[in-house]
Amino acid sequence: MRTVTSILLAARNNRNNMKDQTEDIMCMKALYDVNIPKFLANDIPLFKDITRDLFPGQELPDFKKNEFETQIFAACDKFNLTCSNEFLEKC
Repeated sequence: MRTVTSILLAARNNRNNMKDQTEDIMCMKALYDVNIPKFLANDIPLFKDITRDLFPGQELPDFKKNEFETQIFAACDKFNLTCSNEFLEKC
């Protein structure tokens, strides 16, 4: 039930921040935001297939968090870490 609550809270935040998007996109983004960081790399394609079945014909736009990503890159540089796409997606 905690995950359902987290998804609903993320959907509410998306509704407040993404007024130009459809409800399907907001819900899909909430599902991704809450679940993707918890999955292993092998599970992500399966999850994406499931969400494609739940939301047929919908594609999730590429939402970049430029300021957040800039801070992640700065932190990685500070600690001599390699910032990969998988690492960014988990963050």
